[in-house]
Amino acid sequence: MFPDDLVIERVNESKPWFEKSCFDPDEIFTMEEFQTHINFRPNLRQERVSWIGDIGELSWGGEEWCCDQNNYPIGLFDRLLDKHAVCFEDSSRINKNVNEICKKLELSSGSPTDAHIFFSRQSESKSFSAHWDWSSNIICQFVGTAHIKVYSNIPEEIDDEHRTWEKQEEDLELVYEHGMEPGDIAYVPAQTFHFYNPTSKRLSISFPMNANSQDKRQQRHWMDP
Repeated sequence: MFPDDLVIERVNESKPWFEKSCFDPDEIFTMEEFQTHINFRPNLRQERVSWIGDIGELSWGGEEWCCDQNNYPIGLFDRLLDKHAVCFEDSSRINKNVNEICKKLELSSGSPTDAHIFFSRQSESKSFSAHWDWSSNIICQFVGTAHIKVYSNIPEEIDDEHRTWEKQEEDLELVYEHGMEPGDIAYVPAQTFHFYNPTSKRLSISFPMNANSQDKRQQRHWMDP
């Protein structure tokens, strides 16, 4: 099961890389599981959900039996998905398979690892422009297609006060670009500019490994009821 020894051995490399057909998406996380996830309202807590693009100011009233009114109402969330891409953070324990992948990556990299689940219904949904992250990332394509570009540039300023997350593509030097299909993976080292652009409906999972974190790793024990 993914990640195999090849991927494990390469998660600490300082250069970006790309591999095709590395895993079977249905053996790890399916659209049916994602559907169940987004229809369970406690999973739609605002602090866990990041929208790509401006969704404006939103408000809603309370609903009976809802323990946390800070969760998006199902109908509103569904309408937002018609126009925007979404990312679910803190998803490393969404199922046993994803939890096991994070465990293996943590053992290899020595860094706390999460799973960020990205979804968009439309290829026209806005994506992040060329940007960098504090964490190194393994980007895994599960459903649909995308185009990824990775650049050699590193940020000029990386302190919290002056950092610039994004740059125009014409100001960057390309290392590689690839079309991504289900089963493909791309590795992006920390502080490396990259641009991921969906070209269809897509479901992908990024596994960020944060070497700078001072927090404890999440527990990887899997409970058996």
